[in-house]
Amino acid sequence: MFGEPAAERFNLEYRVADAAASPYLALGAVVWAGLDGIRQKCTLPPPPAHNFWDMSEAEREAAGVRPLPRSLGDALDNLEASAVARG
Repeated sequence: MFGEPAAERFNLEYRVADAAASPYLALGAVVWAGLDGIRQKCTLPPPPAHNFWDMSEAEREAAGVRPLPRSLGDALDNLEASAVARG
């Protein structure tokens, strides 16, 4: 533990939300998702073995990679369908 650099023990990356998003709501959503993961005892998936950008659409689909919503309406539909987002 003491001889191991902190970066090798764990890594956390937060990519900033869109500039149009409320920073309070965006950060609140990240914190809520983290707390829900802790409460539900979720585990992290294994790290990807392939670079998703180098995969074909069929390979991504076979790997279970879902694209992000392409419109605000699609994003709102996904949000409404999410049990986690509804609390």
